[in-house]
Amino acid sequence: MKIGKQLAKMDAVPQFVSGEGPSNVDVYYELADLCTMGAFSGLKLDEPGVDEKLVEPFQNATDLAIRFMNAAEAFLAAVTKADGWEVR
Repeated sequence: MKIGKQLAKMDAVPQFVSGEGPSNVDVYYELADLCTMGAFSGLKLDEPGVDEKLVEPFQNATDLAIRFMNAAEAFLAAVTKADGWEVR
């Protein structure tokens, strides 16, 4: 199980969730993000210098997501236009 493996790697006990204010608007699920980043990168996230090691893989993932969204938007616009709709 990926989550269990990530938790076993951590020396520190991460915070499950944090938030501020009286509503459920500013909520941050730290533990879920740490487990996801650890599974994605293969790194132990509480080791010194891990921030620098994550820059390139996360930048690559961000670039891929942006290229995908741009291609999807262009595809949807082309299909919509081909179906006779006006794209604005």
